[in-house]
Amino acid sequence: MKVYISENDVKNSIDYFKNGGFEDDDSLGIYLMLKHLGISTENNVALDTKDPRLQDSLDLVAKITDNSEEYLYGSYMIPFCFATGEYYQKGTQFGHLLGRLRDTVKQKNNKIALYDMDLDSKPATLRLKTTYKDTLQSRYLLNNKISLKQLASWIFRFNEFEFDTLPSKEEFSRVVRKYALHYFHFTKQEQAWLYDDDLQFSLIEPSKSHISGSTVREVLGIKESIGALNAKQEYIQLDPSDQAPLPSVPKRIVKQYSALIGDNPSKDTILNTLKLKRQIILTGVPGTGKSRYTQELSKDPFFKKSDTVQFHANYTYEEFIGGTSLENTSDSSSMKVVSKKGALLKIVQEAKEDPDNNYLLVIDEINRGNIAAILGETIIALDRNYTVDLSKPVEGISKLHLPNNLYLVGTMNTSDRNIAFLELSY
Repeated sequence: MKVYISENDVKNSIDYFKNGGFEDDDSLGIYLMLKHLGISTENNVALDTKDPRLQDSLDLVAKITDNSEEYLYGSYMIPFCFATGEYYQKGTQFGHLLGRLRDTVKQKNNKIALYDMDLDSKPATLRLKTTYKDTLQSRYLLNNKISLKQLASWIFRFNEFEFDTLPSKEEFSRVVRKYALHYFHFTKQEQAWLYDDDLQFSLIEPSKSHISGSTVREVLGIKESIGALNAKQEYIQLDPSDQAPLPSVPKRIVKQYSALIGDNPSKDTILNTLKLKRQIILTGVPGTGKSRYTQELSKDPFFKKSDTVQFHANYTYEEFIGGTSLENTSDSSSMKVVSKKGALLKIVQEAKEDPDNNYLLVIDEINRGNIAAILGETIIALDRNYTVDLSKPVEGISKLHLPNNLYLVGTMNTSDRNIAFLELSY
């Protein structure tokens, strides 16, 4: 079923932004639009008017009409301007708003620089300045934080979320929170200084219907009349057949965000990252699900076989890589020296002999072992471009190279105060 932010929560969000004490300027809203596109201090984004994400982000941040209405002018208002009632580019027809965005950003950036801009490229590209945090805090946030609940209630006022049944407030708020953090690519650092993460205790009410555009404008204090298009009225009611679909969060995403995993990635996210990187480490305090994730990975059909080893203070190079050891003869009358592969060499050999299938090695409690002693010279083999000469041949094997069909996962308990945290180089 389709579930929406309740009308009351959207009204409260409008009141919040009217009285929030932020600078009444377009810049914070434009920053949110660009965050959706993925802007950061390292990542450029293009102001490409043909990119549908740019129109989507403008609609979510500022549109004050719903999908049943057509409009010409005065149909966008950025929430940080609710106190003054200033439209975004009121004199510009909706079809030309994206074209004006570049000029708006340029003019504002000339006064208060948030972005490094390349206006000569086509389309123009932007990247956040390394000082953007201080600029946003002091100039636009006025040292306040944005309520994540109120921001999400406004941004997703027209969104439909696909649930199987009407969710509880707790489940719905959990989905909305995670979707908001994902939609705007909010980092942990940004959550700490830019946003008040109040959605974990101040919940949003799910509803079977969404707020109407006319109600939004009424709460904003906008007087209007519905008229014909040729009369150049601002808001025109559409026939049902002409109405655009509402932005939707599909059931697949809703189920993923409904899971009680806190801010942890899903198993699919971990697996996809592992496929890309071929080796990852899962970190966290006890109870965050590290063992459960590795068990799920071990059972995934992507892998033909998986092995698990556990590092500890006495775990050795010989156990993990391989080496010589003393064993009893068959009649136990004497001892003999034998060369044996360790856990890593065994699975490496299997993976190399079966290149059409994938193999997984899980290293539990990786930071409990003496990494330098356990891996020795083979640590450089974690860079898949290198082949390492073993210090001593093991069962005739003198070189080590990790094949591309071998995947490594380590788990690390970050609450163990007695163990130094690993410096990960690969």
